[in-house]
Amino acid sequence: MSAPPQPRTWLDEALVRGRVFLFGALTRPVDIAVLATRPRALWAYLRLWLARYRSSPYRPATDYESLHAVRAAGQSRGSVEYGETPVFVVLGLFRPHGLGPGARFLDPCAGRGRVVLGARATGATSTGIELRPPHVAHGRAIVAGLGATLRAGDGSQGDEWLTATHVYVCWTGLPDEARAKFDARCADLPAGAVVATLTHPARSHALDPLAQRTIVTSWGPETAYLYRRR
Repeated sequence: MSAPPQPRTWLDEALVRGRVFLFGALTRPVDIAVLATRPRALWAYLRLWLARYRSSPYRPATDYESLHAVRAAGQSRGSVEYGETPVFVVLGLFRPHGLGPGARFLDPCAGRGRVVLGARATGATSTGIELRPPHVAHGRAIVAGLGATLRAGDGSQGDEWLTATHVYVCWTGLPDEARAKFDARCADLPAGAVVATLTHPARSHALDPLAQRTIVTSWGPETAYLYRRR
């Protein structure tokens, strides 16, 4: 079992915010440049960016809906505090493996839908599932304007796994027990589906490794692991 999270001090908070500011300053301009030729996607991206000031992912879950959802999923408040992956990073991971028109993208830890938006901009069908209802409330209408879906729920559940061709699992802060649920769902993916996991490698025997890369996130460098469903 994973160790319980330690309480964060004001210094921890300051360091997190400093890293987020630094890497945000580095990655946001690249995202904007990537989406510059898609005005509707760029406008949606900018609206999501502003939404972070109403519901930051770098603060603990305190509202009743979020706490109830977190407990029902067997997770802790700390496990649903996370940053975001830049659009250009996800496109770099998946586009060489067929992400585009006709593909079905799934982000089961979607936050406010930044990655979901980026995948939809390629022409893929794009769906995100997020445990915290406030994040969904801020992002759902924005991504829906592009034809993408963002819904509240436990990302390890749902029929989307049965048809997804590309899956991005940002499970950096999740405990072992929660990651095991996502691992189990990989067996439900169709043959040939491409899966990327962040920070922790997948353990599913249904996946064959493709590559391992260092990527940049909103909180700093991380390792991404790419797999293909047998």
